[in-house]
Amino acid sequence: MLRYVINRIIVALPVLFGVLVVTFFLIRLIPGDP
Repeated sequence: MLRYVINRIIVALPVLFGVLVVTFFLIRLIPGDP
């Protein structure tokens, strides 16, 4: 069970990082007035 959780975390970290990077670039590229 612990090995499964660790494996899920290892898989989820790059995905989460990718989502953060894409979101950051979308916010930077799209000119939006708050």
